[in-house]
Amino acid sequence: MAKLLWLMTMATMAMGMRSEGWGDGRRHVTLQPFPSPLRLRGGFFGWWNQQQQQQQQEMLIQQQQQQQQQQQQQAEDKPLHVHAVEYGLAGTMDGIRSGIGQGVGSELARAVTSAMQHGGHVGQLAFIHAVSAWRGRQRRSQCPAVRSGEEHGDAAAGRRSFVCFVTAPNEEVATNLARELVASGCAACVNQVGGVTSTYMWEGKIQTDSEVLLIIKTVEERIADIQEKIKETHPHSVPEFIAMDISAGLPEYMQWLQ
Repeated sequence: MAKLLWLMTMATMAMGMRSEGWGDGRRHVTLQPFPSPLRLRGGFFGWWNQQQQQQQQEMLIQQQQQQQQQQQQQAEDKPLHVHAVEYGLAGTMDGIRSGIGQGVGSELARAVTSAMQHGGHVGQLAFIHAVSAWRGRQRRSQCPAVRSGEEHGDAAAGRRSFVCFVTAPNEEVATNLARELVASGCAACVNQVGGVTSTYMWEGKIQTDSEVLLIIKTVEERIADIQEKIKETHPHSVPEFIAMDISAGLPEYMQWLQ
């Protein structure tokens, strides 16, 4: 028993000492500044358990920090679907505005949209009803003193501006017709609206076709020339052609139409 106590004492002193040299080949032993592990509470195994617990806590903290960094990185890389939807809707509205054409106005745009939904071919009544409804709303919203020819002022110089509607069977026919009308001076501007679905009665049968709508801006004295060119170049035997006067518009744009 005494020998065992002596061995434990020597082991404790050895773990708390270190050896240093004096430079002349001799060495001396000094006590370590830290306490021996066996002097800690619980002895050597208690000290060892504390070291293990501390390492586990440090590893757990590192794992939590790594998870937080990964979550933050994923949040930064994740696309903003809400913004994507907003940009998509904004682009769609810009496309609709450019397709319907500048200077026609929001009321005419709604009338054209309603007509496209009900179908418009061979001058059917659905399109005429939409145009008539728009013209009625425009007249009711005007002041009594404002009438056709007066609202344009000096810009119109007595010339009435008109917008004409024509449907073409495909993009190629629509593009050729639009370029010919502008090149010949019959129209100041022609807008092409693709993807128009027309449902109509023809030769006793209900038909549905995909067409291209042409919105033509011109003046009154050129309407007859436009009508003749459409009859000459349009592939349909009875092409759709509707014209209506523009009762109001941006003065600068109305001047450009002349």
